[in-house]
Amino acid sequence: AKQRVERLPEVMKRNAALAELKEKYEGFEKLIKQFLSGTLGLSRKVETKLVCISEKEGKQLGKNGVAAVKSKKLASSGINQWKLQNKAVRELF
Repeated sequence: AKQRVERLPEVMKRNAALAELKEKYEGFEKLIKQFLSGTLGLSRKVETKLVCISEKEGKQLGKNGVAAVKSKKLASSGINQWKLQNKAVRELF
């Protein structure tokens, strides 16, 4: 997990779609970093629109995603739960 997080800035520069999302949404990179780290934390609902999320909210969204995925037998069920609980994540999908 550590290597994935360390390589993320490079990957986001090379991938046009990720670079665009990072440029458009302030907290996007924090969201992805937290999700890739796999670190569990308290899950708190974030009802902010994606365009308005801060880095702090992005980090919380990442924690929420990790918790949702790890709480279900199927990753797809966890992702669906994550989307339902967080407005900004619904906007990504």
